[in-house]
Amino acid sequence: MDKKQMALRNKNKEAQHRGDDFQAEMRRSWRLLPNLWRIRLKDGGGNSVAADELVIAEGVNILAEHKRTKKSSFQLDFLRPNQIQGLVDFDQVIKRNVGLVFVSFYDTNKDLDECYAIRLVYALEYMKKKGRVSISLDELRELQLPGRQAWNGKWAVAVPRLEAAERTFDLRGVLDCFKCL
Repeated sequence: MDKKQMALRNKNKEAQHRGDDFQAEMRRSWRLLPNLWRIRLKDGGGNSVAADELVIAEGVNILAEHKRTKKSSFQLDFLRPNQIQGLVDFDQVIKRNVGLVFVSFYDTNKDLDECYAIRLVYALEYMKKKGRVSISLDELRELQLPGRQAWNGKWAVAVPRLEAAERTFDLRGVLDCFKCL
């Protein structure tokens, strides 16, 4: 294996490790909330699963995909085509279903650690209107209002980091925002 292949392999391993860490943080975060049920969706190896987990709470069902990035935008190519289709289909089955992508913008070199829950169906509409396949971190930051955000209806929520021994997020705002649709 040459140096380029080795560097790419190491980069991919690092990205996988960051993603696994984020999924563990999200699992710990959901456990802090009462009266919900969640199941982790395990991919069978054929990349056939549409998301990482299903969360059933009072008033809302969430199909959630978790992505962590060092980039400064949420890019549609973070998701496989079957994930995009699965999240959109889930969102349209019944009114209480929401297909969310939780995106963690994380870069230790820039002291950056921000997370957003993005409702994919509305994010796709927004990107189409803009003529691109991404939403910048700055655009997401512009949405910030105390506790919840609204753009073409409720489609993105800032997820605050909790101060805890183990890294967790405060997901109450996500449930509050999306359960009252």
